[in-house]
Amino acid sequence: MKYITVFAVLLSMVFSQPTITIEDLQYEIGGYYKMYNIPSPQGVIGLTGNQGGPHIFDFSEGVTSDSLIIDYVDVNDGGHGGDFTNATIAERITNENGFAWMYLDFLAGTGRKNFGFYDEIGVPDSPSVPFSPPIIDFPDNLSYQSYFSGTTNFDVFMSGLDINIEYEFSGFADAYGTVILPNGLGEHECIQINYEEQYTYYWMGTPIQYSYLRSYYYLAEDLGIVAIITSLEEENPVPNGFNIANTFARMYDSSKITVSMDNNLICHTVALSNYPNPFNPATTINYQIPSLGFVEMFIYDINGKLIETLVNQNQQQGTQSVLWHSKNMSSGIYFYQLKLNGEILQTKQAILLK
Repeated sequence: MKYITVFAVLLSMVFSQPTITIEDLQYEIGGYYKMYNIPSPQGVIGLTGNQGGPHIFDFSEGVTSDSLIIDYVDVNDGGHGGDFTNATIAERITNENGFAWMYLDFLAGTGRKNFGFYDEIGVPDSPSVPFSPPIIDFPDNLSYQSYFSGTTNFDVFMSGLDINIEYEFSGFADAYGTVILPNGLGEHECIQINYEEQYTYYWMGTPIQYSYLRSYYYLAEDLGIVAIITSLEEENPVPNGFNIANTFARMYDSSKITVSMDNNLICHTVALSNYPNPFNPATTINYQIPSLGFVEMFIYDINGKLIETLVNQNQQQGTQSVLWHSKNMSSGIYFYQLKLNGEILQTKQAILLK
């Protein structure tokens, strides 16, 4: 009898593990997610090397001095889509230095197909980088102990030389559990992908350099990628349990998130937007309050410094608006955050262009 009980418990554990589908990974045009990203290098002792599960991956606390803004846009956003045949959507990454685009297609039963990238920041001498062939960087129906791999080639111009790079990767879902996100975004079932990457640099057909990275991606049901920990680039394979990271990013906002308000835990979609965006010198922020309460609206710069308080009063349920004038602020990315009774409802970005 006890063997049947043990078997039932094990069976329950197996079926409770999450499976990440293409619907979880996919965002439509107009979708977005945002991540806090701690500047490099940073200590990640105890956060890497976990295996099996279930684990609690608590990313709710930490430094919030920098942000990655990921928007899903038409392939012709920025004017570079013609270099990436068959891509259907672009993932645009924004930071204080400019933009980069990743060109994708989401294929049911196959996965997230990656055609390459255009990076006006990192590779200014050859910003358009098509992959040959395109790669499936995350397959459909990922679950604990899934394994996948791939390889591609691309060309860049570095230090006056034309360099061909062979890129190889393997991903293994080696852990699972619950991820806890910042800004009250809650707890979500997730899997951890141990992602190993190797770059071989060729000049005139001869390998001249090898480099390695190891990344941990945390994929949550209904949300897709919610956290990333990436090692420093090394000349030898990076161990599973590295202690210093180049990237430690975790989601704090998403167009797929609805905010749970009031004591009855009724879910409300909090409408928060500004127009125009980009703007100069002023923009109107529109928002909805799901219930009577004390409302606060704060403006932060890209480093998380409080710039201005726009709203600080009790307000009725319903649609409200407030004018934000940029005054003497410089061009750049700013964030406006809406709170109700001390609880963060949503944070969004506005771009000031002068």
